[in-house]
Amino acid sequence: MRTATNNPFTPGFGDAAVWVPRTRQVAAVRAMVSRARTGARQAPRLIEQERGFGKTSLLAAVEDLASDWEDDAVVIRVTAVEGEPFMTALAHRLSQGLRQVEGTVGAALVQVSSWLGRVREIRLAGVLEVDVDETAEMPASLALGRALQELGAAARADGDRPVVLLIDEAQAIDAPSRRAVFTALQEVINTLDATGRVLPFAVVLAGLPGTRAAFKRHRVTFGERCRDLPLESLEDEAIRDTLLRFDTFNTEGVTFAGDGIEEMIEATGGHPHVFQLVGEGAWNHREDGQHITAEDVRAGVAQSQRELAMIAQARLNGLTESQLGWLRAMAGIAEGERTLTSICRAFRGRDSATASDCGSIADALLTKGVIRRADDGSGVVFALRSIEDHLRA
Repeated sequence: MRTATNNPFTPGFGDAAVWVPRTRQVAAVRAMVSRARTGARQAPRLIEQERGFGKTSLLAAVEDLASDWEDDAVVIRVTAVEGEPFMTALAHRLSQGLRQVEGTVGAALVQVSSWLGRVREIRLAGVLEVDVDETAEMPASLALGRALQELGAAARADGDRPVVLLIDEAQAIDAPSRRAVFTALQEVINTLDATGRVLPFAVVLAGLPGTRAAFKRHRVTFGERCRDLPLESLEDEAIRDTLLRFDTFNTEGVTFAGDGIEEMIEATGGHPHVFQLVGEGAWNHREDGQHITAEDVRAGVAQSQRELAMIAQARLNGLTESQLGWLRAMAGIAEGERTLTSICRAFRGRDSATASDCGSIADALLTKGVIRRADDGSGVVFALRSIEDHLRA
């Protein structure tokens, strides 16, 4: 029996129960980790994408999978929170990371804690807690760098293990921490160990559009030099493969009918959050039936419309008249023909207009998550179909 209680879809949660694999991205991170283990320098990777696109789900999947990889990685995952000092959260996670490494207990933890927090108090029972003395003389970047070096050296000594640092919501890292973290990472990634190899670090960051621009604006050069790890729409075939195995994701043995799968692909447009929303509604449409059909999916679409409309309205709130006018011009152009130049010409009302004439408007809308780059690089698309529907209403 399908009920709201046993519904496997989890819209709004990064660690999705029904997860469409990001095969290429996971493979790219795995290759990066393997290379780091051998001593090859690895520039940090940056996933820059709007909310609801699966950034947190991808980091959670890497965290789960990395411990099963042959490299036996030490994984540290930390999330930046707006208004909170990121260094404090990172210090806690690094302390937990040290506990994953054989032989780094007691004195070594105290030493690393001293570097991280210029300690007032240490509690080693359970999770290590550090009371930071911000008045101490050691710069935060140097303290963090020494702690990372200690962790990297310990991981290398413990069976040549790589260290995987996953940072979510990177756009929320406070300014002082941002400079300290990237200064420390740049130093550590260039540090040689006793064997003459660089320390085995692989760093992946995820943030909203504009994260790299913020690094540049605040002169965080090493952050600006992160390599891109693209995260596009879910591929049709990946959705199809996941839904063909849907009975493995739920306790009731429910499957997706063929027409239900194709309806899900069409209805969700490859957007992970919409996939979860529509899937939740499709499951809840009826209690009986072991197969989710196209009819169930259409009911899920109808059920999710109100929430999608609210999301669209929230994205549009606070936009300027010029930005809204640019979006209306975009909505009036056929899909596949929405280049920055064609939109600007429609918006300005003249064929001589160029993309640069509307550059500041497009950049702002990309940063706000109202539009995004098309997966094939040909132009732009609305971040959510409901945004276009709202503009057309």
